[in-house]
Amino acid sequence: MATLLHHIQSWMQKSIAEFEARVENRMEDMMDRKVQTVNNHLDAFKPSPRNTFTASVALTRDRVDDTLRCPI
Repeated sequence: MATLLHHIQSWMQKSIAEFEARVENRMEDMMDRKVQTVNNHLDAFKPSPRNTFTASVALTRDRVDDTLRCPI
């Protein structure tokens, strides 16, 4: 009986170590996905070159309109 328990104990320790490694890898993958999701959401708030250009054109248009409205 002691010999059987000795063999089971080593198998259980190996099994537990493998399980812990799998769980750690899953947690790392999950955290990587969460970080990627957050970064994607933050990228949505960054102005793209097109939005910057559109804002610049709108600002120039407003300045021209203001200049044309001024009485001489």
